[in-house]
Amino acid sequence: MHKTPRKTLLSSVISTAIATAFVFAAPAQADVRFYPVVNLANNTGLSFSPDIAVGPENNVYVAWYDNTSGGTEILFSRSTDAGTTFNAPKNVSNNLGYSTFPSVIVGQNGTVHVSWQDTEYGASEIVYAKSTDGGLTFSTPVNVSNDEAASVKVDMVMDAAGVLWMVWSDDSAMWLAKSTDGGNTFSKQAVVSAAAGKAPIGPKITIAGGTMHLTYQQSISLDLTHIMYLRSTDGGASFSTPVALTAVAGEATLPSVAADNAGNVYVAWQLRQGDERDVHMARSSDFGATFSASSNITNNSGISIGADLFVDAAGTLYMVWQDTTPGNYEAMFMKSTDHGASFGPQLNIAPSLLGSLITRGAVDTQGNIFAAWDDNRFGTFDPIVAAGREGLPAIDDATATPNPFSPNGDGIDDTTTVSATFTEELKWQLDILDGSNRALSVTRGTSTSLSQVWDGKDKRGRVAPDGTYKYKITGTKGDGTRAVPAEGTIKLSTVSNDVPPSLDDFVVDPTTFGPDGDGRRETISVRAVMNRALDWSISYQTMAGVELFSQNGNGFEVDVEWDGKDY
Repeated sequence: MHKTPRKTLLSSVISTAIATAFVFAAPAQADVRFYPVVNLANNTGLSFSPDIAVGPENNVYVAWYDNTSGGTEILFSRSTDAGTTFNAPKNVSNNLGYSTFPSVIVGQNGTVHVSWQDTEYGASEIVYAKSTDGGLTFSTPVNVSNDEAASVKVDMVMDAAGVLWMVWSDDSAMWLAKSTDGGNTFSKQAVVSAAAGKAPIGPKITIAGGTMHLTYQQSISLDLTHIMYLRSTDGGASFSTPVALTAVAGEATLPSVAADNAGNVYVAWQLRQGDERDVHMARSSDFGATFSASSNITNNSGISIGADLFVDAAGTLYMVWQDTTPGNYEAMFMKSTDHGASFGPQLNIAPSLLGSLITRGAVDTQGNIFAAWDDNRFGTFDPIVAAGREGLPAIDDATATPNPFSPNGDGIDDTTTVSATFTEELKWQLDILDGSNRALSVTRGTSTSLSQVWDGKDKRGRVAPDGTYKYKITGTKGDGTRAVPAEGTIKLSTVSNDVPPSLDDFVVDPTTFGPDGDGRRETISVRAVMNRALDWSISYQTMAGVELFSQNGNGFEVDVEWDGKDY
């Protein structure tokens, strides 16, 4: 705001130990766009480790574990509108044990299968339940592992004949169970025994083209862990000798496997070598008989972990994972259309200031791509889902200028103009919303761009109170396809020159941070709100008063970060 005297308002003295931090390059945009995320739980508890699947009718199914009730339970939700909305979570485990790390798949007949590890029976056991009505109700959970060992990290798949398979591990072996009657009964067998006292860990399974593919991590020594692979071409009657796909030293963990009916097989894992962590992958074009040498497929400046691979019917390979390249752990996406020989740009699916944990992905027969992960952008960890696809229309370059503005009738910055460009012609709507998401102003039109003036007044012609407002732009194509929306904030202040400048709010979060490259608390945020737009300056100093770094700007609010580096 133009009419106030320029004043230096802020000075923050912050002391911290300074460590080397990564320099991040913004990842390029991919040709896949994602809609805003949907929160599946939105409760006061903590929700973790979602798994996601799509069914033959293209409904979306998600299972996760949640501690809202005091223990941990397996919760489940589904979407029947391509991930736009989800029903209220349903408790599948509903017992007194600790139920964690679910796996969910859907059979060709629409039956939903959920398995997880559970302490209801004493030691951790692998437990299973199913739903024959699309997830509305579930069967009574049954104990599949049913032994005295601690069984963990189950994964499931269904073959073309409708046989249900699940794999897990305990201290003695990697186990494989199958059900030929839709999950009513199971038989199990040990597939890989512990080697030199070290058990197989984190097994994954997939079946395609009549071949079963299994992968797991195997610890060799303190700093050496291999990713192992084996297969069966006779329906689990026999298996190949496990082979190591990792060719370099380091800790290779958290494998993922995907395959298509044409014989392409992909195994990815995270590899830690010193301070570097990237996702590596090996691939096969002969149903797993031989594999290429592994390669670093993320190869960026951040920490890349927890890859999940999946393929569509056309053979396109997709990967979601966690990465600190954007600044903190974020859910990332990329795809390959040449069977893993190369990948497109790495896309941050839904940027957040707070970060996320485990990410899983799925794709339906219509090309809709779904990513699910546990995320704390809503104040506590919740399972969230983002839906996207290629070629979605989008609303880009949304801005409000000037911002802030001051509708006080003096002829200077009395209005602000909201503008945006569209990737194609859209039927659009612009909403100006207050803090309770009530619309103060609504305008509509059809065009390839938007430029709308807001005079700061509500629908009744009254000037809105001073504060921050949200603008939201939505749109649809002629065929009804929703565009990826855009939104932002507008600051409104009618404070006159007679009112002294003041600092209404000031927050440093966190007050202690460690820019050491581990992806957690790498930066601090400094946020402040003034009663008018002012020149401001922040000085980061040692306790002795030596300035390490400074930031300057002008505006109604301050919202900056510091990465712990000096000049």
